Amino acid sequence: MNIINTKPVETGDVIIDCGNKKDLDKLKLAITTSNSLKCQEIKKRNPSLLLPSIDIDIKKDKLLDVITENNDWLIEKCEVEEYFRNNFTGKFRFGKNENSENIVIECWAKD
Repeated sequence: MNIINTKPVETGDVIIDCGNKKDLDKLKLAITTSNSLKCQEIKKRNPSLLLPSIDIDIKKDKLLDVITENNDWLIEKCEVEEYFRNNFTGKFRFGKNENSENIVIECWAKD
């Protein structure tokens, strides 16, 4: 099995990062057949980003325009701008004042 990393956590559990799905399945099988061990697969989260002090009147399309115009690296990571635009989600807004608020966005990870 290709185990990339192990990380102990405060609860006494251990996080194990496998190299691929096949190795993960082998490890899960070995653990579930054991009487003394338990396992649980961690659900991967999509990348999130905090955008501080955004004008409260800005609309989603305009925000996407500003983000894509000023972050070429982001479009390169997504390979195409349409992928980013189609998978962009505003998760929540907070810290609202007279003119601005903070926005947390999420973009689905590319497989």
